[in-house]
Amino acid sequence: MLSLAHVAAGGTFIAMTCLPVATLAQKPQAVPPPRFVNDTTLARRIGDIVQPALAAEHIPGAAVAVVKDGRVVFKQGYGVANVETHTPVDADRTIFRIGSTTKLLTALAIMQLVDQGRVRLDDPVSQWVTTPKIDTRFEPVRVAHLIDHTGGFDQIGDETRRLVWRREDRLPLDRFLDTQLRTIRPPGQAATYDTYGISLAGLVVERASSLSYADYMRQRLFLPLGMTRAFVEAPDSLRADVAPGYGWADGAFVRQHYEYYASTPASSVDATAGDMARLMVALLGDGTVNGRRLFSASMAERIRRPQHPEQNVKSFSYGFWEDEANGQRVIHHGGSMLGYEDEMLLVPERGIGLYVVYNRDSEAGGGPTSLGPTLRNRLLEHWLQAALPPSVAEPRPIETQRFAGAYADGTYCHGCYEGEGWRFGYVMIRSLGPGLLDVGGQRWRAADSLVFVSERNPSRRMMFTEVGGHVAYVSQIGYGTMRERLSERLLDEALGPGWRDRPAHPLSARVLYANEQWEPCTQAYLAIAERRPRDGHAGFFGGRCARGAARFADAIVLLTRAWDLDVNRNLAAYHLGAVYARKGDADSAFTWLRRAVELRHPRLQLLDSDPDLASLRTDPRFAALRAR
Repeated sequence: MLSLAHVAAGGTFIAMTCLPVATLAQKPQAVPPPRFVNDTTLARRIGDIVQPALAAEHIPGAAVAVVKDGRVVFKQGYGVANVETHTPVDADRTIFRIGSTTKLLTALAIMQLVDQGRVRLDDPVSQWVTTPKIDTRFEPVRVAHLIDHTGGFDQIGDETRRLVWRREDRLPLDRFLDTQLRTIRPPGQAATYDTYGISLAGLVVERASSLSYADYMRQRLFLPLGMTRAFVEAPDSLRADVAPGYGWADGAFVRQHYEYYASTPASSVDATAGDMARLMVALLGDGTVNGRRLFSASMAERIRRPQHPEQNVKSFSYGFWEDEANGQRVIHHGGSMLGYEDEMLLVPERGIGLYVVYNRDSEAGGGPTSLGPTLRNRLLEHWLQAALPPSVAEPRPIETQRFAGAYADGTYCHGCYEGEGWRFGYVMIRSLGPGLLDVGGQRWRAADSLVFVSERNPSRRMMFTEVGGHVAYVSQIGYGTMRERLSERLLDEALGPGWRDRPAHPLSARVLYANEQWEPCTQAYLAIAERRPRDGHAGFFGGRCARGAARFADAIVLLTRAWDLDVNRNLAAYHLGAVYARKGDADSAFTWLRRAVELRHPRLQLLDSDPDLASLRTDPRFAALRAR
């Protein structure tokens, strides 16, 4: 069954979401689905998906390419590349920005140099790069760590530090990394989707080849394959052929800026769908297209196969994300920039490649787009016979409390604080007794000492990783990035042992919040709120901690600040109602609870179970509140 993570990486950042695919699991398995019939059938099938999506999702234009068994079997543009000129999309002419799919191409450049014997994957990066200097408190970072996202670097903070609107304002890559590169964990310990590591790989490409990154990619990667309209940022002479990126607002398309990233090797390739089709042919075959060679056949095969076949849970493989679809191993990478989304997906064992790109994304406005995931899922459902799910075995009766806790996606800046924009989500894992865990309301059974299987979808596996005898990370199929456990061990590693002397560091406060250590959490957020009086998020989280610590006066001040600054208003109103109820002020409690109801607080069932509201339940106003 499909369990792909949709990679929507905005130049350097990724947001991973496991897509709903229950319908695939429920289809009958008696008759294998048809394979390719002919190009006309394929064209109709793709057009029936793409054309309605352009209108429904307010996407100006798109291009799709499909390769199979060493040839391009489909290539088509849809809609318009430019809303103002009504220029139609041409799959071979229209240039799109591919965002973080650039990271894959940078990894392929490294593998090309490895194939030529000019770089080794186990080379220390310091052998090739002296600026920026890499933290040496851990073991050496090696070239392999840069392309499988295990370098151990902290991740992006404020967007303005890596993004400019004019080419001349951009820092050189080495100087930019010198201001940003910070190691927070030993290399090789955890796979975290990494902007800075792959940008550093671009510097390795430059040092090993004596070419600029842009010249290397053009001369050694793109032109040898006939990718004649692929560039690291299209030249000014071809900017008219670059489809502008768009948002959607007030019933109209809104043209976006052309972005310039300091993290160029992570972000900045422009190419046509036809160019990307040629690359897929090379990757799925013997490294050549029409006699033009990119890799040796053995290197092409190495790139396709699992990097760590002994692992139970898929991760990264030489630049690609690994996953499964209908029992078949797939590798993929996607990206987004302001006004663009794209994805490349390969099914190595079937010789199938799919590439889709279009010129609107949710960041630019207009809500999320689902064209890419929908096209991918429906084509894979058609092409691949769904495997029968394995049976669910009885759980091993291991102790599971040691796994319980909060786990966050590690792709955020641990060492900095971006004010109201600095926040991250996490998932709670709870023990349900011997051999059983709850993850977001779903049950998982122990298959081994560190491996769990989903009861709902037994083909999905979850694996924990220990560091120094402590459970530190969890991974799942569909999530190449490990989730890190929010614990004191994380703070020791990311901030250094001195964090205890500055407990008001935002990361410390967030970890205390996740672990419901309400008293020290309150103290930390009070200090942050004092430093940042206009920070509504510090007010909200601090108020929630203060409520848990029964510091009601502090809770009212902080939560009211969150309300006044328009942060999490429905939640702030609910917590204010609960705090006033505990203080015995029923009038104020009902005022705030009514506001929470009006704003559709997402967990209003707590009205009947929250112990802090017990004093209100005999009041006639409570029944009226529930009726609303």
